[in-house]
Amino acid sequence: MILKIRQVGELVLRQKSRPLSVEEIGSQYVQQLIESMRETMHDAPGVGLAAPQIGIPLQLVVIEDTPEAIQRLSPEQADERERRPVPF
Repeated sequence: MILKIRQVGELVLRQKSRPLSVEEIGSQYVQQLIESMRETMHDAPGVGLAAPQIGIPLQLVVIEDTPEAIQRLSPEQADERERRPVPF
């Protein structure tokens, strides 16, 4: 499910996020949240997305930078931005 990305000025982006427990990380809710964050990140498109950016004050981030995404940049841009593949 693609989620709404919050914009600058929204309160959730200024709130302190809480860490997840080991039990929470393995929960169905968090695993589904991770998958929805991944879909949202790809749709944006982006290479990373933090839970507060979708309105959830948790210390959770998804990151993925594929070779295909990097190839859409010029070699100069990729070098300047120090882009390297990062698996999900």
